[in-house]
Amino acid sequence: MVKARVVGIVAGLLFGFSLVSPALGAPENLSLMATPPQPTWTELTVKQKIVLAPLCDSWDSLEYYRQKKWLSIVNRFSSLSPAEQRRVQEQMQEWNTLTPEQQEEARKNFKTTRRLSHEKRQEFRRKWAEYVSLSESEKKRFLQGESLESIRKGSSENAPDAPTP
Repeated sequence: MVKARVVGIVAGLLFGFSLVSPALGAPENLSLMATPPQPTWTELTVKQKIVLAPLCDSWDSLEYYRQKKWLSIVNRFSSLSPAEQRRVQEQMQEWNTLTPEQQEEARKNFKTTRRLSHEKRQEFRRKWAEYVSLSESEKKRFLQGESLESIRKGSSENAPDAPTP
């Protein structure tokens, strides 16, 4: 159950990341699978290494088409705000901690999410924003199976009462 929730959270990260770059999905056609070799880590420029630093340990083992997609992010990176840049690099770090199976599951969830109607995606974003706003202890409760509604209700009940005049 916890693993399923983690994969769901990662799908949310990917969905959020797609707002900056739609470059993370699996190949849509065979031409992407025939991507020529990309630079090895040692062949990357200093700028590329700085942006892709969270992926340094796994870079040379990534498929070429995935390396190409990450390199396309480097090309847009300087146009992002500092907050967006931090978020992208944090998401790279998070992605790098996932097992290949979790990454594949997250890609599958990302594709499913992209097929949702506009209204469903808006609802997903709302729920994701609500999850992100949780404290660490609330996130743990959520990962253990407690609903967001229950967590929020419990938080408001535990809030200190306003002083009476």
